[in-house]
Amino acid sequence: MNETRQKNQEENAKPLTVLFICSGNTCRSPMAEVIAKDIHEKTLHAPKCRFLSAGLSVVAGDKAAEEASLAMADLGLRLGERPAQSVTEEMLQEADLVLTMSNAQRTLLLTRFPGYTAKTFVLNRYVGAENTDIEDPYGQPLEVYRHTAVQLRESLERLMDRLAAM
Repeated sequence: MNETRQKNQEENAKPLTVLFICSGNTCRSPMAEVIAKDIHEKTLHAPKCRFLSAGLSVVAGDKAAEEASLAMADLGLRLGERPAQSVTEEMLQEADLVLTMSNAQRTLLLTRFPGYTAKTFVLNRYVGAENTDIEDPYGQPLEVYRHTAVQLRESLERLMDRLAAM
């Protein structure tokens, strides 16, 4: 009986909301969102999560970079056609964890929205990865996007382990 009750509580629990932030929301953060969803679906020990992404300097009407879509397709994933979106106060309020792709983005985000320091981290620093920043592939050749996708996958696998330990 206790196992059934615990399982029902877990199923009804509010999902942990993780918000990924990059500059334009056309490369790294939407890639992170899609990769995180994929890893999460395959990870039995991770808590119930919802993954979102946004950007700090979004150009209205921008969509994911073509190279980002191609790099994701190499992983068997799809970025989709949603437009880039700017980070908002509401997104930050809703998020349980905010992960930026670089130190500079964390600093800029917290300058604009100073009340979120306690839940805002640089992704690679949060998961203990070797390189702190995930460099922006925007405007670079497809190989750079592929490298970014691999780097994100490695960091996000570590993230799932960290979330499971919470």
